[in-house]
Amino acid sequence: MLDLGREIHPVPVTSSEHGCFKKVPTATKADSGDLEGNFANKGIQELGQFASSRSREIAIVNQVIARKIDHEEKVRGEQACNTVVIIEDNQRFRKENEALESLRVLHEEKVTCLEMKVKEQDVLICRMSKAVDDNEKILENLRKSVETDANKISELNKCI
Repeated sequence: MLDLGREIHPVPVTSSEHGCFKKVPTATKADSGDLEGNFANKGIQELGQFASSRSREIAIVNQVIARKIDHEEKVRGEQACNTVVIIEDNQRFRKENEALESLRVLHEEKVTCLEMKVKEQDVLICRMSKAVDDNEKILENLRKSVETDANKISELNKCI
């Protein structure tokens, strides 16, 4: 390969935060003057070989760049899909939260209604309990009255 006194390496190209490529530094006049001086002393075949090897290197760099761009596009596509899934999940969770909140309100209303019914039933049970107690007193008085009347009838029957 042609020796130019220094190696020429491709500058790695990476994407920045804004998706643009970083600017590759350009050669200065001194660099191009040195390079041109080196080329002037070389033969056509040597220059052709040098150009051919640099072309192969550029082709390889272009392939690497293409693979990296494909990979970056794939990653961004996956991120976009994930973002869509997250947004859909978020919307679904919001609807579920709204439904659960509605159920909680309905549950509270139902509990309040049932508590009122329990109070009404307690009042009714208390009234019925008093009525049962009163009925038992009446029955007891009637038993005593029946017993007293039975005794009177029995005494009157003895007298006859």
